[in-house]
Amino acid sequence: MNVRSIVRLEGNLVSAPRAATVRFLADALRLTGTDRDRFARAAQGATPAQGATPVADPVPAQLPPSVHCFVGRRDELSRLDALPADGDAVVVALSGTAGAGKTALAVRWAHAARTAFPGGQLYLDLRGFDAVHRELTPAEALENLLGALGVPPARMPAGLEARAALYRSLLADRRVLVLLDNARDAEQVRPLLIGAAGSLVLVTSRDRMTSLVALNGAHPLQLGLLSADESEQVLLQRLGRRRVSAERAAAREIAERCGGLPLALSIITARAQQDDVPLAALAAELRQADGRLDALDAGDAAGQVRTVLSRSYVTLSNSAKRLLRLIGRAPEPDLSAAAMERLHGQTRRETRFAVAELIRANLLSERIPGRYAVHDLLRNFVNDLDRAGSVDEARC
Repeated sequence: MNVRSIVRLEGNLVSAPRAATVRFLADALRLTGTDRDRFARAAQGATPAQGATPVADPVPAQLPPSVHCFVGRRDELSRLDALPADGDAVVVALSGTAGAGKTALAVRWAHAARTAFPGGQLYLDLRGFDAVHRELTPAEALENLLGALGVPPARMPAGLEARAALYRSLLADRRVLVLLDNARDAEQVRPLLIGAAGSLVLVTSRDRMTSLVALNGAHPLQLGLLSADESEQVLLQRLGRRRVSAERAAAREIAERCGGLPLALSIITARAQQDDVPLAALAAELRQADGRLDALDAGDAAGQVRTVLSRSYVTLSNSAKRLLRLIGRAPEPDLSAAAMERLHGQTRRETRFAVAELIRANLLSERIPGRYAVHDLLRNFVNDLDRAGSVDEARC
């Protein structure tokens, strides 16, 4: 009997033995015919009239569907494939800016690798940056995960530590994949980690989760933007070669204006698909800096680049917000640390903390050594805030 079975028995989570156990006992007792049938029914706590059948532990298969259009990311997929398959459980911290395609990459790889995790594949959206719902607490997340593992509400432990202990015990002898999507930070994720050998926890977040790497040995995987060629490939896949070839210059401009951000490319191509809008007209919309984000709007919160970016912005400290808006106004495409210090107008220490916060949030990148820049669409976003004058931070 393995550890997981003992835990389930002690927790009163098992109402009947496994079918295989009943069969082995019947074989050992050399039962046949009617006696064997009566023994099997009795083992399940059923009368002959009830005819109960054994119920096995659930094997979750919760991965959401892969995205229809997936381009590039070969290096990242190769790095995930190269992770150790045996030994201690592996944790991966997959981070990137808002709309970079973290979930798409994680789900794509998880589907390809799921046969390596016969104990099941768990998926949970932690809603760390959700525009509609509040983030899940670790206790709420564990309630969801335990439910997927067959723990009924009546037997759900009340406290965080008790839930975490039961969760790890139930997975102790399983080789599982746990995909924790859209995490707010390492603190939200840490109680959801497991230690089962051969298992893997893949976490996606806009936060770089440096603490998870430092204290829990997570493998960092940074997701950047698509290249110009990859961006054009998205247009080819979604719109077809004939249409893109017919408006080649406009297609290239659209790819450039979206700045390699997969979400922006998906929204603009969806508009082209549904409304049959000429690509030249869409390119003209994107050309207008003060209306670019209006063109990247699919109707709901998840499909609005402005709203998606705002969920990162509102998590920042006031000092980091101020610096980000000042960087957005700067005419230079990138700035040195000294230039940001002058721009910020605060002490070197305060500016250094603000820069570090923006980097951790994947809102500022060091594209070349010593030079820092923000994405063009993020620059549009903060400049729109300035043009609006009085900004309702809570609404953002």
